[in-house]
Amino acid sequence: MEEPHVASPKTARCRICDEATSPSFDALVLGRHRVGYHTCGSCGFLQTDEPFWLKEAYAAPIASVDVGLLSRNAANADATSLLIDRLLPQAERFLDHGGGYGIFTRMMRDRGYAFLHHDPHCENLFAPQHGCQPQAFDRAFDLTTAWEVFEHLVDPVATAREVLGFSRVLLFSTVLQPAAEIRSAEDWWYLVPETGQHVGFYTVDALHRLAERCGACLRSDGTNLHTLSREPLPRDPFASAPPTPRGPGRRSLLDADFADAMTRLRLRQAEPIGAATKPRQITRPSREAPSAKRLPGAGRSAPA
Repeated sequence: MEEPHVASPKTARCRICDEATSPSFDALVLGRHRVGYHTCGSCGFLQTDEPFWLKEAYAAPIASVDVGLLSRNAANADATSLLIDRLLPQAERFLDHGGGYGIFTRMMRDRGYAFLHHDPHCENLFAPQHGCQPQAFDRAFDLTTAWEVFEHLVDPVATAREVLGFSRVLLFSTVLQPAAEIRSAEDWWYLVPETGQHVGFYTVDALHRLAERCGACLRSDGTNLHTLSREPLPRDPFASAPPTPRGPGRRSLLDADFADAMTRLRLRQAEPIGAATKPRQITRPSREAPSAKRLPGAGRSAPA
C-alpha cells in the first residue's frame, strides 16, 4: 500500500528570489497527497513543497475542471489584439508559449496576427500547421504570450529568461494573490489542489523580483495580466478600456460550471480506490455568477 506523503515543515528557498520561506498551511493535493505551502518572507511568493506529483497531475495536460478555457482564450485574444495595436503596430512575429490545444493561436491567426504555437506537453489540435520550436528561429519574436503558464512552473525564473532570450516582450497571465492572508486551501479558489497543477502563486513584489532576476521591465494590471520586456514599453499596456457588452439579460455560466466540475472531481476522489464508478446526482450551484470583463480588441483586416 502506498504510504501517504506528509507535508514538509522544512524551510525552503523561494523559487523567485531565493530567500527563505516559512510554512503557511497544508492541503490535500490530487485527493491523496498531503502537501505543504510555503510563503516567502521577502517577496510574498507562495509555493508548494517540491512537486513530486506532477507526472500524475499531468496525465491529462488540461485539467477537467478548466471550464473557462474557451472564454479565457476569447478574452486573451481581445487583450492581446489591443496591446499589439496600441504598442506594437509594426510587429509581425508572435508566439504562444505553452499554448495547449492551439485555440489562442487559431483565434489570433483568424484576426490576422501571425501567431505560432509551442507546447511540447499538449497536442496542438487547432493550429497543427503552425507549431514551432522557438529556439530554431534566427530572429526574435516581437511578442510571446504565456497564458496560465507561470503558476505551473517549478522554475519560473529559468522559463522567463528563456522566453526573453527569443522574444522582445512576454505577455502572460497568472492571478495575483488576494489582499487577505491565505491560511488554508479553502481561502482562495486559484490554489485548486485537487488538480495538482498549480505550484506557485505570485504577488506584485514577486513579479518585480522576477523581472529583476531576468533583467527585464515589468508592467502589471495588478490582477492577472503582466508583461516582461527587454526594453521599457512606451506606455501602460493595460490602460482601461470599456468592456465588450453582453447580450441583454444574460450572465456567464462559467462560475457555476466551475463549481459543478469541482464537485464532480471531489466526488471521484472520495471514491475508494478500485470502486466502480456510479452515476451521481449532482446538486447544481446557483447560476447567479458575475460576468467576466473582457477587453475589446481590433482585429486586422486580412486573416492569415
